[in-house]
Amino acid sequence: LNFPLQYNQSDLIKATQKSTVMIDKTLISLGPLETITIYFMVCLVTGLVLVSPWVFYQGWAFVAAGLYRHERHYVQKYLPISIGLFLTGVILCFGFVLPITLGFLLEFNVWLGVAPTLRLSEWMSFATILPLVFGIAFQTPLIMLFLERIGVFTAADFRAKRKISILIITVAAAVLTPGQDPFSMTLLAVPMILLYELGILLVGRNKKRVLVQFRS
Repeated sequence: LNFPLQYNQSDLIKATQKSTVMIDKTLISLGPLETITIYFMVCLVTGLVLVSPWVFYQGWAFVAAGLYRHERHYVQKYLPISIGLFLTGVILCFGFVLPITLGFLLEFNVWLGVAPTLRLSEWMSFATILPLVFGIAFQTPLIMLFLERIGVFTAADFRAKRKISILIITVAAAVLTPGQDPFSMTLLAVPMILLYELGILLVGRNKKRVLVQFRS
């Protein structure tokens, strides 16, 4: 989808450099195929972001196929919210997390007196994969609320599993972070933990609202 639209991927690569505390360095490639591989990877990722509403619609439609009729209206209700959360995570990562993460790592090299050699594939892994991970991670509260609505888990269940959930989030952040450094891993794990806590609050409030409606 993205490639035929003649999207100028070189501008995106330059934008990722400008969006960080960029040291005056030129990105390098270590092989003849690396540049074109990264170019098509950027095409794929930006294409996924552009068609994310359709992707999320298909995902929720797949889930809805296995639900009862009275549960399917939750899919229609949560689909726009799901898309909004995904795009919010992508924008937040690209505009806030990436500048902080890459800026810190580059400045740390300067502080140690090391001249970093910036490889194109490693740089673009940060600039493309990490925003997608953030977008998916922002689905956490919505998924928790959905599971509570269909009777799979309750707020008490989520609270009881808080410690193991934090452990799983930390491990997932370590695996999903492209650079696998502790700083960017922390920047991913902390929002995911906060989103988990937000999910518990939303589930708890929803339970209270349902009880009030039932009693009335």
